[in-house]
Parts: sequence; C-alpha cells; structure tokens
Amino acid sequence: MINTIELQLLNKILQDKSTRILTYNGIDESYFPNFKNEYNFIINHYKKYGTTPDKETIISNNDIKMEFFDVNESEEYLIYALKEQHLFDLQVDAMRKMSDLLNEDSFKALEYFKSTASRLFSEIKVQGKDIIKDSSRLQTILDKKSGVQETIKTGLKELDDVVYGWNPGEELVTVVARTGQGKTWLLLWFLVAAWKQGKRVGLYSGEMTEERIGYRIDTIINNFSNRELLRGTIPEIDDYKEYLNDLAKNETPFYVLTTKHLNGRATVSELCNFAKINKLDILGVDQYTLLKDERAGKSSSTREQLEHISADLFDASIELGIPIIVLSQSNRGGAKAEQENGTPDVENIYGADAIAQNATKIITIRQTGAGFEMSIKKNRDDKIGDTLLYFWDIDRGTMKYIPNMSETEKIKSVKSQFKDLRDVF
Repeated sequence: MINTIELQLLNKILQDKSTRILTYNGIDESYFPNFKNEYNFIINHYKKYGTTPDKETIISNNDIKMEFFDVNESEEYLIYALKEQHLFDLQVDAMRKMSDLLNEDSFKALEYFKSTASRLFSEIKVQGKDIIKDSSRLQTILDKKSGVQETIKTGLKELDDVVYGWNPGEELVTVVARTGQGKTWLLLWFLVAAWKQGKRVGLYSGEMTEERIGYRIDTIINNFSNRELLRGTIPEIDDYKEYLNDLAKNETPFYVLTTKHLNGRATVSELCNFAKINKLDILGVDQYTLLKDERAGKSSSTREQLEHISADLFDASIELGIPIIVLSQSNRGGAKAEQENGTPDVENIYGADAIAQNATKIITIRQTGAGFEMSIKKNRDDKIGDTLLYFWDIDRGTMKYIPNMSETEKIKSVKSQFKDLRDVF
C-alpha cells in the first residue's frame, strides 16, 4: 500500500492515542478521500470509548485495509502536507467544474470561480505574528507623523475632532438613517472633501445615475443650485460652463460606478477591482442593500447576505488599505427612536447585527426642526455619544456648525440665515 500523507496522519493518531492533532487543526473526513472508512472507524471508536483502537481491533474489521508504521515527522509538517494535498484535490475538482461551465456559459464559469476562490483561500495555512517581538507598528506612527500615512479629513472640523477623520485601511464607516434624511448627500460631502485633499475617490451608486451624482457634486463643490441644475433652469449657465472647464483641468479623479456599468448590482469583488484599477484612496458605497452577495446560497436570508457583504467590505478595506464608507437604512425601530430620542441607535440598523460589528465607525443622522443632526454611535478607537448639529442648505451645498444651545435658539438661528427653507436641514 502506498505510504500517503493520509496514512501518515492516521498512524500518527494511533501512535499518540489521541485525535487532538485533527481537532486543533480543523481536520475532518474531507481530508481523507482515500481512507474514509479508516478515518471514520478510528474517530467513531475514539468518540465511543475515549481512546483510539489498537491494531488488532482495526485488522479484525474486514472493511478496513490499512498499513501500519511509525511516524517521526513533526506535526507541523504533517498538517501542512495534508492541507496542501487537500487544497490540490479541491483545485483539481474546481478546474474540472469550471472547464465544463466554460463550454456552457463563460459568465456562469466566472461566478463559479469567484464563489469557489474564497473557499479555497480559507484552506491556506496561515501563520500569525508574535506582537511581543514585532515592533513594526512603530513605523505606522512615524508614517502618520511624517504624513506618509495620512488620515483623510471628513470636511467637517467638529466631526474630525471626534472621529479624527478616516483611517487609511481597516476602516469601514457606516452611515445610518431612514429614507430621505440626506444620507447620500452626506456621503458625497465626505467624498468631495477627500477629493479636495487630492485623494483619488470612487463611488458605487446602486440607484442614481452618474449625471445626477455629478449635479450634486457640482452643488457641493461650487454651490450651484441643485434644483436649477436638475431642471435645466440655471441662470448663470456661462459660469457653469467655465466651472466645468476648470474642473476638467484637475488631475485628481472622482470615479462613479453604477449598475449600468455592471449590468446589475455590484459584488464586493467587483468593488475591489474597481478600487485597484483606479488606484482609489477612498471608496463610498450607496448602500449595503444595493450590493450582491457573491457568497449567498439559494436559501440565504437577507440578514445572512448582509452579514457576508459587511464582512467582505471590512476585509476589502484591509486588503486595499483605504477607508470605505457605506450607507445603511434604519429599520422601523429607527423611526421610533428618532421621534423619541433623536437619531437611530446601532440596533436599528436594517438587516444584520454584523453590519454594526464589522463597522469601525457608525454615524447616525436625521433632519430636525433645528438642523441636520449627526450622532457618533460607534468609534472603535475613540469616544462615542457625541451629537453634532449643522444647518445645511442642501440646494446650495453649504453647511455650518451650530454650537450647543437650546432647541428654540437653534431653530431661530437656522431660520434667520435663510430665505428659502424648502431644502434646509
């Protein structure tokens, strides 16, 4: 009988009289395709009697055909070799299936490849890092001090004082509100602020066209009336033409990706490719529910899909080394929370607790009679609970901080500064 790595592991178990090596390394029946009967016999015996069977017990079973020998290799080698062989077998099976799908439909083949890749990568042996001996984090501090690793400012000084801007990687920011509260406008404000800092910006929009987004960006950058831009009634058309000509001379890009470019909703993998191709410094996503879960099964619930998407976006931020800002709806409880206590709470995020768990920062927003209110509900590296109030002329793209004062004073302060209050938060 051929001396395979599967046989070596089985003999190692018998030699140690323990299945510890399997349990500690996540090894199951799938790693023993050539010796399933032998594996199951040994494991079942151990579960029933608390010890591995001896050679005579195994030999007495006519269904078991096994060669016995001493194993002197280290556990590290045995596990690595077994997993490497297992990964090889999986890849061979995947390639055969993909080859069949390619002959049928190349799009199906690509989707199969993407869904299979993450499972295959999980089989790779991962070595951790001893942080007691590793001092590389010192370099991160030095990079921040020298400006090499730069935090991206939000465009709102008071918010920066609380959250210290967006970190360059391992940063998944979630902005939460009910429909119609100004989430997309705020996301664009953050992205335009990053663009003004010379950052390469990307936005995925699952609903709006690039033209409508462009008008909003024009409003935020140069205070053109968004209503007039949309209606085509802008009186200062020559000023707008000059503005667009000057804007085209700017070397810093602001990329917009829509469902039209993808023939459907984007996956996280597609967003990663979008970020890599365009060398983005920051990515905005509108919104979780407008993304497609590439890990979803036929019976996956909405909650499970949102869990996958939020986890994949957090991993993408680490992989890409950029902050990702994503919009999220609040549920009905969020509407009640606004009426009673202010902005929605973390538990009011629609669809999945994992969205809150994976987020590094959570900002909830609402419109009030006194202005546009933001609350910091999660801030992984600093304090939470701060509430900031701004008056915001959405139509003209201007925002101004309102210091702490009574509710009546806030309302009076806002109204005194605008003639047309239709689009003022």
